[in-house]
Amino acid sequence: MSRTAFQLRTGLACLAVMVPRDAAGQNRANGEPLAIESNLPAEGFVSRYAPIELRVAGDLEPGARLAIFLGTTDASDLFRPVPGGLRYGPSVLSLPAGERDLTVHLVRPDGAWEEVGRFPLRVRNAIGLDRGRVAPRMDLGLEGQLAQGQDAETSAPPRPTYQDFTGQLALESMVERGALEWTTQASVIGVSHRENALRFGERGEAAPRMDLSNYLVRVGLGSSDVSVGHVSIGDQRHLASGFASRGATLTLKPGSRVDLRAGVVNGSSVVGWSNPLGMNDPDHRMASGSMGVEVLPRPGAFRVDLSGLSGSVRPLSGYNQGAVNDAEESHGFGIRVVASDPSQRVRLEGGFARSTFDNPEDSTLAQGGDLVPVEETTRNAHYLEASVDVLRDLQLGARTASLSLGFRRERVDPLYRSLGAFAQADNQTNQLEARATLLGLALQASHSRGEDNLGQLASVLTSRTRRTGVMADAPLPALLGVQSPWLPAVSYSFDRTHQFGEGLPENGEFSDSHIPDQVSRDHTVATAWQFSRLSLAYRFNHSFQDNRQTGRDEADFATRVHGVLIGLLPHRSLSLDLSLDLERAENREQKEADRTRRYGGRASWNPFAQSTLSFSLAQTRAEDEAETRRRTDTVLDAQWSSIVPGLQRLGARYYLRFSRGSNRATDTQSDLDLATQRWSLSSGLSLGLAPFQP
Repeated sequence: MSRTAFQLRTGLACLAVMVPRDAAGQNRANGEPLAIESNLPAEGFVSRYAPIELRVAGDLEPGARLAIFLGTTDASDLFRPVPGGLRYGPSVLSLPAGERDLTVHLVRPDGAWEEVGRFPLRVRNAIGLDRGRVAPRMDLGLEGQLAQGQDAETSAPPRPTYQDFTGQLALESMVERGALEWTTQASVIGVSHRENALRFGERGEAAPRMDLSNYLVRVGLGSSDVSVGHVSIGDQRHLASGFASRGATLTLKPGSRVDLRAGVVNGSSVVGWSNPLGMNDPDHRMASGSMGVEVLPRPGAFRVDLSGLSGSVRPLSGYNQGAVNDAEESHGFGIRVVASDPSQRVRLEGGFARSTFDNPEDSTLAQGGDLVPVEETTRNAHYLEASVDVLRDLQLGARTASLSLGFRRERVDPLYRSLGAFAQADNQTNQLEARATLLGLALQASHSRGEDNLGQLASVLTSRTRRTGVMADAPLPALLGVQSPWLPAVSYSFDRTHQFGEGLPENGEFSDSHIPDQVSRDHTVATAWQFSRLSLAYRFNHSFQDNRQTGRDEADFATRVHGVLIGLLPHRSLSLDLSLDLERAENREQKEADRTRRYGGRASWNPFAQSTLSFSLAQTRAEDEAETRRRTDTVLDAQWSSIVPGLQRLGARYYLRFSRGSNRATDTQSDLDLATQRWSLSSGLSLGLAPFQP
């Protein structure tokens, strides 16, 4: 018995639970139900010293009693009879913190039990919090290369042997009291080898070995919240769409149908201890604001979002990217509309954005020279998505059928640019799609049309794209209603893409032979069988690139691939995988064909509960059909991984890995015969410390 249960059982053990005979209510002996009411709130938490009152309507039949439980602890002896019911006053023993149910059972004279009341009991902890959690964690790792070798033809790596240490300290916490909620999370990463530091690409040898990777502090009050740290802004596809960086956001909900959002973030990704808020540089940050309104009472029936963005970036290097080529600014606004019918059969979403983009004067880019100023441009972008469920789970005997149709349209004006979202300028796409399921068969089809040069500039080539795709999944056991492992799951996909230019650009010295025109077709068929200890899969792919460009109509390519995968499970601790791919690629213009064979095998053995010995071997052989060129690549890997004895609770694991690779290339026409090989022995150790689990 737990300490809490023992205290509850012995605190007032001398009190018997009785219901006063003068309690108002119905007569239980006459078959009327016994009614129990409680003063506990349906929502929210109560103090550890809050009294509990149970109002009982009705008389107990002779010999019957009430049993009261707090969770799984019998607390019957702690409730005293009062006029009209029972009362628990925690003057001697406070209520246990946490969330549980208070249940009341009627125990009849014959020993039968019946639940007659259940009430949620949520009790604050000793420091007055509804909920609280602190979860620190430390992950440590050591990876290195113990030995390596190569032949004389292969240059040695800069570090033949090494041992690199990495560590990550993470902290998550949450406290809650009523409508107030405070959550934090942070992660610090440390390395021993400076080139692995988070900001090595940005600061080189000055990059700190231990750095702040990310953090987030969020304070919520009801449906409103403030967040500081690594956040994201924007939900308008062409204006600002989930732009993530270090900054701050604010969300307010003044009413049930209105929400306001605002955010300011750095203009590029930020890590490290410096610039903790991400807003030190006013010329390198973005600000976004939006207002969402549910026009109709039902959420999602008709919602309108209005948003705005103002941002600027300087040519700074991010920790994970190169420098921005030029200083840039953009300002704009957008609108997004979402609507649906009550059954969600018809769904609409559309958006419009208008953005003004400029490259302001930048002395660091000019370097004292004269640059032609870039004109400020204001352009638009819009999109529309509509879908309708024509059939939804239509019963056809024991089977069902469904059909959904969709339409998408997107247009981005030439020279459109917004710093908060990626949008392919000067492009328009329309797409129709259909999804259907019938008697277990799943079908999907789509057709899209795209084009550029929307401004119809005479000196620019207009490119058009037509794409059609079909996919079908046919699990034969479900389709035929026969459960047999000999019936495979079959899938088929087809894709046809036609890309071509239209018209001859003026003043560009173009001729008909410069206008691209190409059709690509791709077919894939796959089948899979699953037995208890054996799995088989076969895949066939055929692709053909038909070049129709004037003067290059013979420059066609055809590729066929056959693939087989076999999986074996001879024992619960042993698994084997074998693969074979045969590929033939034909260049019809050069009248050449290449053959490629790929062999692969993998074995995994678990001799102990948390130890694994694995082997893998892969070989690729490529040659032309004229047998003038040949190349063979072979890779062998063997690895032993296991827990560290005595440190299982820390999740400590280690591994030893041996790798060997070799390749040989021959070419009779150029009298080439080159062979190289290399090998390495590496190791690793990892463990995690989580002293306080939530």
